[in-house]
Amino acid sequence: MIEQAKAALWGKSGLSHDARGYVAVARLNLVAGVTPEMIEADYCHGSGQEWLSKIRAIHSSAALTANTFARWKTEVAKLKILGLSGFEKLELEAKCPTGFGGTHPNLDVLLQSKDIVIGIESKLL
Repeated sequence: MIEQAKAALWGKSGLSHDARGYVAVARLNLVAGVTPEMIEADYCHGSGQEWLSKIRAIHSSAALTANTFARWKTEVAKLKILGLSGFEKLELEAKCPTGFGGTHPNLDVLLQSKDIVIGIESKLL
């Protein structure tokens, strides 16, 4: 069922892609106003290797998150979510240490102000 949903999404995307649903370069999977320069450092810092390949997938939750939130990186204080605003930091693919061993989990979006922390996890398919 998920494979059928992926194939339908690929067909409707209008993007040229390979047999796995991946575009040639990340910028082809980004909406107008979102550039690789805005997000590359965040995704390279994360643990999931999104920048190396996953963000190129038409069905990528990393691309969905970047396309939704990256434009707010330069004006994060103006972002309003859950009725809250005044954020000081917006990080994509943010490492969140737990104090346990192993690879730290990553949140797709981490928003922070002095008093508020919001984590967002996104799934496209």
